[in-house]
Amino acid sequence: NRADPVLAQGRQKQALSADLGMGWRQAGGWTTGLVVADVNEPNLALDSKKPDPLRRSWRLGIGFESSPYLTFVAHSELKNRIGSVGDQRFSFGAERLLPTAQLGIFGFRGSLGTGNRSFKSVAAGVSWKLNALGIDYGFALPLGTLQSLQGSHRISLTVRFGEPPPEEE
Repeated sequence: NRADPVLAQGRQKQALSADLGMGWRQAGGWTTGLVVADVNEPNLALDSKKPDPLRRSWRLGIGFESSPYLTFVAHSELKNRIGSVGDQRFSFGAERLLPTAQLGIFGFRGSLGTGNRSFKSVAAGVSWKLNALGIDYGFALPLGTLQSLQGSHRISLTVRFGEPPPEEE
């Protein structure tokens, strides 16, 4: 029950991080995205004697829109989180949209994730969009270290301003 000597001195650390990303939309409903996060691997060490870089990560996502209302996705992430131990995570998901004439568009989605170091997860969500207003709810549950069914709940509210893009007309 001793205080960390570095934190007890009231030290703070700020660092600038840079990410790079690209997206491609191909014919036939395929979409691909690549993100390199923390490209410059900023040093987050509170103690200047030992560097503690935030490791660079690589993310690749592929999506296939089989119809305007059904999308399938795959995602992979590679990152050295702890020293030289590399994490590999893979996720697969799908989303189904149900448009209505009066009530807007309802969406239902789910995903499964797996990886090394006991990473396993399941997620589900629902959404509703009417004109410029949207509400999303998502629930993620880590299965690899399951101790309770609390998981993570996320709710977002979206308000769009301006004219809708041509693809939404």
